[in-house]
Amino acid sequence: MRGKRETLPLREAERQAERILKQLKKFPEVEKALVAGSVRRRKTKVRDIDLVVESSLPEKIISEFVKMKLVGQVLASGKVEARVLTKKGIQVDLRVFNHNSFGSGLMHCTGSKPHNIWLRSIAKKKGMKLNEWGLFDSRERQIAGKTERGVYALLGFKFVKPERRENEIKK
Repeated sequence: MRGKRETLPLREAERQAERILKQLKKFPEVEKALVAGSVRRRKTKVRDIDLVVESSLPEKIISEFVKMKLVGQVLASGKVEARVLTKKGIQVDLRVFNHNSFGSGLMHCTGSKPHNIWLRSIAKKKGMKLNEWGLFDSRERQIAGKTERGVYALLGFKFVKPERRENEIKK
């Protein structure tokens, strides 16, 4: 979309995300694949499509993703993430997480920047550390991350629907 479109209507973003997810789910190394970001938060206009995958072989997933027929240009590619432009000019960001980090990764990639900063401040006040790889105690041992619900619970919250992950949440 960069250079071609500023934003994409939600319905079109959802259609494109589903097409890509359908292809990703065909990779034998993919355990789960879900949409995240502003599409999952159901924003009426989105700038890009964020996808998260659970796999123990992230480099294989990234390698196959950047070779998909829909890819027009690879903007960035690493061990656990890639950013591409589709042939239609839509930016797609993919992040791959292992089983123990999938929930925290999905949570991170879904939440807006202010929401994620707020969650990290809650964790810090409780003597913990939160990032896309999990929730960690004061000894840096992972105590949550497999599921979003698990992370929110240890931070003292019920599950927060993606549509509400814009800013701070009142209990």
